[in-house]
Amino acid sequence: MEYIHALSSSTGIGIVPKLEPAIISEGTLLSVLWRDKRYQPLSYRAILEILVRIDRHQLCSDLIQKIRIGTRGDMDESAKIPAVYRPDGRFDQYDFTVYGGIQQFNQHHNLAAVFGLFQAVYRARGEDILDRNQSLLPWARSTFKSMSECAILRYISDNRDAINTASAGSAISREARYVGKLFKFLDIVEGHKDGGSRLRINAPNWWGNLHDHNREMAGARNEIEAEIRELFSTQLSYSDVSLLDAYAEDGDSRFIRVKLEISDLLQRQVYEIYAAIPS
Repeated sequence: MEYIHALSSSTGIGIVPKLEPAIISEGTLLSVLWRDKRYQPLSYRAILEILVRIDRHQLCSDLIQKIRIGTRGDMDESAKIPAVYRPDGRFDQYDFTVYGGIQQFNQHHNLAAVFGLFQAVYRARGEDILDRNQSLLPWARSTFKSMSECAILRYISDNRDAINTASAGSAISREARYVGKLFKFLDIVEGHKDGGSRLRINAPNWWGNLHDHNREMAGARNEIEAEIRELFSTQLSYSDVSLLDAYAEDGDSRFIRVKLEISDLLQRQVYEIYAAIPS
């Protein structure tokens, strides 16, 4: 970012940085290194850390209003989008909230609004953005030698008033209520609440090779999507769900992992979320 800032300043040409370290695009050197287990993509919390560091940088802070995050679906075929796991092996439900907040950042370039959404979602569940049992603090502990090195934690501490003001806004409050409904849906899908057993599926040995797209695998995908749709219709109204991907992690047969696209039809908001269905 320092190089981009210096180049733009010296040439007088405006440069819009594009950042997506959490995506591995097929056909690139990174995809080869990842498949060879020599590269691990960053999480969206790491992307958020980068954004905060740019915002706090003395020379490059103006880039925060220009930077764009994310791939274009019509151009980039991604191999993997990393998610954060809880100790039980399921996905961290807050991970998609971080992802969604970063995608919204592309629209308003307002970090306080991003953290305001996080705070509103946490509070809707009776928690705080810095509760010890949430994944942000464990992520910071595992990433930095000292917690003081984490720009996210410093930003939250220095901007509590702005974050609280943003979290109280009507639009963010409405979205937090909707995300709360998504969490309840995920609890059922992942077997935390009554009804989870309806989505328990015996994963065949070939499940990890879904990208081969043969007829048998496509049938299993359709079956899972139909079950998820049926359950979804009982939990959220004026919404739609689609199955974007289904796969198994290498060496972990406990879950069939799915990536879902959920659309809030009233607010025209789209969420991409992960769930781990017990197999």
